[in-house]
Amino acid sequence: MPVINSLLDSDFYKWTMGQVVYFNFFNTPVKYKFINRNKADKFPVGFDRKLKKEILHLSTLRLTPGEKEWLLKQNSIYPEFVDWFEKYRFNPKEVSVKLKKGELDIEIAGPWQRTIFWEVPLLAIISELYFNQYQPGIDIWVAKQRMYHKSKILQFPFADFGTRRRFSFEVQNALVYVMRDDNPHFLGTSNPYFAMMYRIPPIGTYAHEVVMAMQALTGREDNTVWLECWQKFYGKQYSIMLTDTLTTDYFIRKVPIEFFRLMDGVRLDSGDPIKVGKKVLAYYKQCGINPKHKKFVWSDSLNPQKARVIYERFKDETNCVFGIGTDLTNDVGYKPLNMVIKLASVKGNPVVKLSDDPGKHTGDGYAIRKIKEYCQIKE
Repeated sequence: MPVINSLLDSDFYKWTMGQVVYFNFFNTPVKYKFINRNKADKFPVGFDRKLKKEILHLSTLRLTPGEKEWLLKQNSIYPEFVDWFEKYRFNPKEVSVKLKKGELDIEIAGPWQRTIFWEVPLLAIISELYFNQYQPGIDIWVAKQRMYHKSKILQFPFADFGTRRRFSFEVQNALVYVMRDDNPHFLGTSNPYFAMMYRIPPIGTYAHEVVMAMQALTGREDNTVWLECWQKFYGKQYSIMLTDTLTTDYFIRKVPIEFFRLMDGVRLDSGDPIKVGKKVLAYYKQCGINPKHKKFVWSDSLNPQKARVIYERFKDETNCVFGIGTDLTNDVGYKPLNMVIKLASVKGNPVVKLSDDPGKHTGDGYAIRKIKEYCQIKE
């Protein structure tokens, strides 16, 4: 059976971002590239052929009437955009796949409003194909017992962010089922298909790629340009700011205070979670903003134990929320892949992500040096 069988088996913020791209940046040419952060993980001979077969299957998927109805019910998702997406088809010609000496080389190129939807299903396919060799050794009931154990630790607000690097569709399905029924602190899932199926909230706002794109599309400070666009479009909906596209220090230094006042909170996705959290907390207080009225969403490589430490540190000072991914959907006894697909260029111009962790920087080396120099970022 193919890995992906619904257009909604992805991440919700692809629709919240995709809608803004559709109305504001239609037909903007972009490129994405696959990055395997752990070079020791090699892909077997023939893996590229299997992946291409799955990509062809993606092109056969259609938005069903029930899925369209669900999308139309989501906050601030416009009928015009849903009508366009109803006609959407994945185009395999937008994706180049090569395999050489165990290393995958994948590039996605085309109009931004189309190519934005490739990242999550492609990563989920790569992960599940890679772990198919271990499927006979997986007992889903044992996996569920691990999930119940984690649920006992997760006694604070959290959501499932685990589609990209899940072990399999079956494991993520079990995870959402267990957490929905067992844990009152479970807020929902970033996966629209499971949100629809289990009648729970879809979770998501925006990702690094849209801030990165502003580097090439405007001559102004990119975080601010994107937030202006986002806030005008959504107002108080999906009102969480992502701080670390060009480091949190830069975000604090450059983003106008009114956004810290207007938006509901921040998502912290790299660096030392305690240090970065303290830094943003201090800035809210410096601005005369009560952080108890804001949300801090941590989402970087979390597990229940790590999230609990962060929660205990900040629970009395702000509203803590955790987006937990791979540890929930790929903890079945095998080491998960450490891979991403990142925006590489917009209109032929390279874009970069610096992050609060140098190990997560992406982009051309020369472009990274230039943007560090321009933004006066020192590490």
